[in-house]
Amino acid sequence: MTVEASVIVPLVTLITVILIFFFLFLLDMSVAKSETQRLADEVAASWKTNGALDTGEYEAKSLLDRDRAFLLRSKRAELEKKAERRMEKRLKERLCVSCVRKSSVRISSGRVISETSLEFLIPLRGVDSNIGGKGWKFSCCSLAAVSREEELLRKVSAKLCKETERKGEEHESN
Repeated sequence: MTVEASVIVPLVTLITVILIFFFLFLLDMSVAKSETQRLADEVAASWKTNGALDTGEYEAKSLLDRDRAFLLRSKRAELEKKAERRMEKRLKERLCVSCVRKSSVRISSGRVISETSLEFLIPLRGVDSNIGGKGWKFSCCSLAAVSREEELLRKVSAKLCKETERKGEEHESN
């Protein structure tokens, strides 16, 4: 009874606690993956429509008037910084046992790249030296395309609107 109480029970308890923390880390991995994909999709949608990152709303006139130069250089850095702050805030709210080591959002060549890196330091003294590392790490990357079809549709719509306006002005002047 004494051997069981002094060796086996603490060992079983330690293994149980490690398993619980491992499953919580798996939950954090799932949260990180879903948030990076969600944010990449949101940024791609707001970039495509020139809308607000929070609401996704946009003015139809500004959507039709912008040109390809907007996609290449206008407000990219501002949107990336907003998205990074938004992702860090979301992850801090939803993570159970991990901490965010790195998160980034980039817009390049017609796609949005969202990356997150998590680290979990096991809160039990001496366990990290026995498992051979500092803790568990996880990183994920998600891509969302800024589709060419929507840009083509926007350009065609802009041409049709301008032609309609021009014909209306010509008709009024006659």
